[in-house]
Amino acid sequence: MKARVEVVMTLLLCGVLLAQSPALQNASEKTLDAVYDAREQADNFLSFAWDNELKKAIAGNSKAGDLANKIDDDRKRQHKWEVLAWSLPRSSLQAGESIYLELGSGVVAVSGTVSTAISRGLPPPPSSVEPGEKVIYADTPSTLQLSHKHSPAKPGEIIYTVKAPPEIRSRILMEGLRQDLNGFYAILRFDGRDPESDDFVVAWKGAWFDAQGIYCKYNPGAKFTDLNNEEQTCNSGSPTKR
Repeated sequence: MKARVEVVMTLLLCGVLLAQSPALQNASEKTLDAVYDAREQADNFLSFAWDNELKKAIAGNSKAGDLANKIDDDRKRQHKWEVLAWSLPRSSLQAGESIYLELGSGVVAVSGTVSTAISRGLPPPPSSVEPGEKVIYADTPSTLQLSHKHSPAKPGEIIYTVKAPPEIRSRILMEGLRQDLNGFYAILRFDGRDPESDDFVVAWKGAWFDAQGIYCKYNPGAKFTDLNNEEQTCNSGSPTKR
């Protein structure tokens, strides 16, 4: 945990020192949104596969149960790390805003008002919205899900997401995808299947490399863990290896 905290502090420092053009940041954020979608898909697939292993365990397969427990523990640790790795600083909250839910993956759901949502670049709610009606900007799958799991406490409360800067969010998405791939690999191999021939695995690995490219662009010389679970260093002059 100490090492991870040190990595996060390094990322924050890099984010302050490395000035990037708005065009580069917008392009990076668009790519990371696609990576986020891949991460959500991988996470959902892993949930489904984990549930199948759990059913095998209930049916008496103790090895399947051990695998299901390990994956569950790994996912809980990963989510906890993601929340610790980045949250919207309280100092950056505007009047009328508060943290609504820590979603992980470098995304925080914020409770605010129409004016705070607009100030963060979101469009105003449709004119058909009644006064005091709950509004949820469903710009990510997780935001869509939270509308069913959590009820805003105040009439007229508006829920929207705020994302970590690309230099930090890319690192979080890399780790999340890597952990999901590790879990999915373990399940496929347990079932006697070849992970490398799975089309979804190939797509998720591609998304991981997209995130790595952005991470290294913003953080030259920084350390990261690759898909072979080996430590690597960002080399600004070297192309990303796939």
